[in-house]
Amino acid sequence: MDRQWLASEGLQFAFSSAATVALTEARAFQGLENTLRLLFVSSGDCHAELGQRKERLVGDRMLLMQGALGYRIEKSSEDCLLTQLDFSYMPCVLPSWSLCQLYHQYPDYRLYCQSAEDCLSFHDRFSLVRFTAKSLVQYAAYPQPHRTILLTMALCYLMQVISSAGQDKTRDLYQYNKYVRRAIQYMHENYMGNITAEDIASYTGIHSGYLHRLFRTELGARVTEYLTDLRIEKAKSLLKRTDIPIASITALVGVSTQQYLCRMFRQHVGMTPQEYRRSYNVTCDYGQARAHYEVFETEEEAR
Repeated sequence: MDRQWLASEGLQFAFSSAATVALTEARAFQGLENTLRLLFVSSGDCHAELGQRKERLVGDRMLLMQGALGYRIEKSSEDCLLTQLDFSYMPCVLPSWSLCQLYHQYPDYRLYCQSAEDCLSFHDRFSLVRFTAKSLVQYAAYPQPHRTILLTMALCYLMQVISSAGQDKTRDLYQYNKYVRRAIQYMHENYMGNITAEDIASYTGIHSGYLHRLFRTELGARVTEYLTDLRIEKAKSLLKRTDIPIASITALVGVSTQQYLCRMFRQHVGMTPQEYRRSYNVTCDYGQARAHYEVFETEEEAR
């Protein structure tokens, strides 16, 4: 797979397209040469088949494919919405944001470029990829030259986030007992599903009571408490950085009902999910920034 363009001095990222489709049946897709394609679900879940490899897309689990890679998507739920975002390159008009600059300044991006993997599986832990993908669609409607500038900067940021997420970040867990470490990894991989303490203990290979004692000793919390905290943090990220309906967020973080999510938030956050989202919007009022930007544009045009 040719990856030389990913580090070219004379090129910068260029946004190609984005589409969200409701999957009603299995479909075959084909990637494009010299193009990166990001895949994730907005709701529900599905499986991507790439030859002998099969990846489940659910919650914050995403795929980044490179080049003319053929794959097949099979839905797993009736409410599956699949988002595909393509971006490629264009001649560099912003030297500070060239692919060569990105390659030399960010080690994780450099590791991605040097890898031979044509399909990267990763987790969008803090919903940064989802948030940036939405911003790209908005920036694509801006007039020039703002459109190119904003899209290029956002795509560079997107690749930094994806490249970092794709690297092995489990080294921070090595301070824990091997059973605790395996349990934490399992929860991060499967929190969006209907998993129980028994499922987690079974994966680690020890009795659930013993695993609870290990968690209390090393983390000061039970396994179920850790899982609840993890789901709440995932929900908070989605509430802050996306406009996904709360009912959909409930399913994305593995909570059975919206009422139960509300109860969890009241107990652990001190407010409902709706109140949390509103409080964040108040403290991060981007409307004022946009109004200032429009005033600045008007002043520039008057000159």
